[in-house]
Amino acid sequence: MLAEWGERHPGERLLVWASGGRDSAAVLALAVDALGPERVVPVFRYLVEGLRCVELPIRAQLARLGIRARLVTVPGFDALNLLRNGEYTWWQCSGAERKVQWRDVYEHALRKTGCAWSASGEKKADSLMRRMRLTNGGVHEKQRKLYPVWDWSHARVAALVRTRKLPLAPTFGRESQGGVGLKAEVLRELKERYPEDYARVEAAFPFCGAVVARQEMFG
Repeated sequence: MLAEWGERHPGERLLVWASGGRDSAAVLALAVDALGPERVVPVFRYLVEGLRCVELPIRAQLARLGIRARLVTVPGFDALNLLRNGEYTWWQCSGAERKVQWRDVYEHALRKTGCAWSASGEKKADSLMRRMRLTNGGVHEKQRKLYPVWDWSHARVAALVRTRKLPLAPTFGRESQGGVGLKAEVLRELKERYPEDYARVEAAFPFCGAVVARQEMFG
């Protein structure tokens, strides 16, 4: 898929969503193999910018794969909506007339990178919803999106990441929850394991301290 795309779009760079997890790490490796590291543009969607527990493993993946392009960061739409609605904060962002959509963040990333196409690590094995959505051989021409591991099993992805010795970002709470979020068990583990990163999250969303306190007091 990626090699064919590269032939049809000679010289064009590909935006690859990087999260620090297995699926995105596998897509980064496949993109480098098919296109070369110079045509891969990694982009990370953050809850709070600058969390070392996530960004350092991503940068280590890029270094191991020979990707020299800087890691581009954009805010996630969930983080923007939390700020818009005043959740976990005592303030509310002014001038936010409507809810931020995934499409808004996606188009912002395309403009920021100058890319026209993107690739990401969604798989049919992830959920029933993704099984229904991921069709057409993992290539969505109209949306200009590629899903290189769309029909892979979890085991196949894990084997590729292990073979390439790619470091992974930590998970919090249940394995399925993945990266940093504002659920109580995730915040508690983040505070225990990465206190400096937790302080950054609490600075952005001050009420998460109350969530952690409630979890510690009542479980």
